[in-house]
Amino acid sequence: MSETPIESVHKTLYDWEDVVPDERLITCLFERNYDNPSKIQYNLLNFINNNKKQSVVAQAPNGSGKTLSFIISLFQTIDVNNNNLQVIVLLPNQQIADQTKNHYLDYFCQELGVSVCYFYPTNKSPDLNKQILCCSPAIFTVQNVNYSNLKLLIIDESDIFYTLSGVKAQMENFFRTTESISYQTLLFSATMNPESDAFNWYKCFINNLGHVCTDGLVLQKETQHFCIQVDDENEKNQVIIDLFDLIDQAQSFIFFNKKIDNEQLKYDLDQKGYKTQVFNSNSSQAERQKVLNSFRNNEFRVILCTDSLSRGVDIPSSKMVINYDMPMYDQINTYIQRQGRCGRFGREGFVINIIMNEKEEQVIQEIENSNSISIPRITKSEIRSIIKKH
Repeated sequence: MSETPIESVHKTLYDWEDVVPDERLITCLFERNYDNPSKIQYNLLNFINNNKKQSVVAQAPNGSGKTLSFIISLFQTIDVNNNNLQVIVLLPNQQIADQTKNHYLDYFCQELGVSVCYFYPTNKSPDLNKQILCCSPAIFTVQNVNYSNLKLLIIDESDIFYTLSGVKAQMENFFRTTESISYQTLLFSATMNPESDAFNWYKCFINNLGHVCTDGLVLQKETQHFCIQVDDENEKNQVIIDLFDLIDQAQSFIFFNKKIDNEQLKYDLDQKGYKTQVFNSNSSQAERQKVLNSFRNNEFRVILCTDSLSRGVDIPSSKMVINYDMPMYDQINTYIQRQGRCGRFGREGFVINIIMNEKEEQVIQEIENSNSISIPRITKSEIRSIIKKH
């Protein structure tokens, strides 16, 4: 099953011709049914066109089209007559790398005659002599990479790299090593604003760092958030089963804080006919990718996962996120990333938070305060009436 193009559900007043001067690139966009730019795409490309070489943070909610923004930016930067490395795309994990490869880079590179290397642990013998290098931070440990022709560095989910001490040190070394090279850096994040520690860390290495955003909101307007209080995990499991009795065919993420060990929930859902799979680091990379591809192709309905799937994974048909456990580390940003797995690209979505104690209630209050929202506390019977309306 092919994935629904991101921009096919965005209705904007913008045209690609306003911000993309390359007719071949515009043709590729229309061929992929990207009819119009989303707001972040228009804002970012307009900024780049009017501020040549200036580095910038692009901040927008999950599902708003940030990935296509940097895909367009890199192809506008590449000199097809120069076969040297010109663009680095830095991604945080294999899932996002595979998604970027399969749904964007492979197609555009083939159509526009641009070469690309994918440097990840699963690629044992990469050819680094390509125009685009799509990679993990492990690239910074490689000694024979020639950066002298580098024009553009793209860092997706850029806020997460700041939290990884080993990666931070590698990136700091990279910035120092390449400080004599004139290249532009584009950083993408749903949560990194000019007041954040991550933004200020990047400013230590990137001069005149700009900031482009949409309306500043990080929670999707189309997604509704609710909170249900329960007494124990048995009741928690029953609430989840009741929810799936109400939502027909919608795919859903159930987030846990630790590796999945709730075999009873999986068993109960399977018994009710709701096909489920578990995604966690106990499986090999090949097994995890197989599960994710099957989920994307709508071969099963419910994925039980940890926060390894909270960032960057696009499943257009996903309608619901259930927080079996409320996030306990970097709570606000993690919650924002989790809720971004449903209601994507302007579609309706639900986030159901199931809490058992005061500590989890405090997390809900912090999320409300930081986003200036109110998350209704509802009963099991009330969630039935709410969801039935939709």
